[in-house]
Amino acid sequence: MFRGFTGYEEEVWLVETEDGTLYIDVPEGRRMITLGVNVIVQAEVTFDLTKGDYRYHYALHNLKTSPREASDFEVVFDPSLPFSDFTAPQTKPNPWDAWGREKEINPESWERAGRPLRWWGTLSMGESLGGFSFRSPVLPGIVHCWSRVVIPHSGGVFLEGRTLGPIAPPEEFESQKFLERLSSIIDESLAEGWIEDKKVAQDLKKRLESARQAIESRDKKRLESTLKDLLKKVEQEKDRSLLSEAYALLKYNVQYWLDQLK
Repeated sequence: MFRGFTGYEEEVWLVETEDGTLYIDVPEGRRMITLGVNVIVQAEVTFDLTKGDYRYHYALHNLKTSPREASDFEVVFDPSLPFSDFTAPQTKPNPWDAWGREKEINPESWERAGRPLRWWGTLSMGESLGGFSFRSPVLPGIVHCWSRVVIPHSGGVFLEGRTLGPIAPPEEFESQKFLERLSSIIDESLAEGWIEDKKVAQDLKKRLESARQAIESRDKKRLESTLKDLLKKVEQEKDRSLLSEAYALLKYNVQYWLDQLK
């Protein structure tokens, strides 16, 4: 779920009171904008064996309880990383468009923008919309994303959230460092609600601790066996305690680690 703190034209802050009401603090005073910002982004990742890259898929949900339209969707990651094949929802009568295409049309303008990928359109209250996607050969990690609540006569307020996007592994692979990457993924996925069962997260961390012991004892066979068992556990928990985000993060990062051991 998005939580916002950056203004459309100037920096503002969203303040949430005990009754759940959100206000904007601006120099002119405090303005109420909504009784709950309920824009949710859902991410999935697939791997294309033929092309050797990942397809990042996103869906936006502006829940029925949200009293505001949302517009724009932005995934923020290192713009130097390779990505391509942007798709945007072709809704009628006003299809969405993708700023990422500017990379191919006007590279200089795209580079000056400093943010690699943005879609813009309108998401009505109660509307769900998929069809946002792009390709990248880079492993999935956890990145920031943005949407915008439309406020009549006031522009809008940007909302910040977290989703999946390309995050490159270290150039020189080290099992110990990659273990820390996976450990952080589990912790952050639990915090984001992508792992719905705390006991499953604890089980995954125990398996990583076993991998750590194998690394320290330089036992490659034990490490490979531990990682394969971890991958099986991830598959078992798919669509049970692991949402699509946690599943993709764990599956592809563990598989990448196994590939490095060959």
